[in-house]
Amino acid sequence: AEYMGGTKQHLKNKFGSGFELVIKLLVTDFDTQLEVLNRFVRGMFPSAQQISENGGLITYQIPREEMKMGLAFSQLEANKKLLSIEDYSVAQPTLEHVFIRTVNKH
Repeated sequence: AEYMGGTKQHLKNKFGSGFELVIKLLVTDFDTQLEVLNRFVRGMFPSAQQISENGGLITYQIPREEMKMGLAFSQLEANKKLLSIEDYSVAQPTLEHVFIRTVNKH
């Protein structure tokens, strides 16, 4: 593991400058659904990154400057049936949460 220097605020700016969009799918054909969902999410937020996937629960990281809450919710709501979305939420991860994830990557 490399040494992670910097103040807490610095770390927050580096890693915590974003939101997490969590989408729960009603899985029927996962690979196809994921492909469609990825395209849908990137259509709204071009820099969105899928950071985890766990049995139909998919988490994307979205940069703060791209995140539009209103757009996300209205689009998700409008496409719920089409995308087989069971549930969704948007969270802003805490520094601890982000820090743990970063450390686990090494």
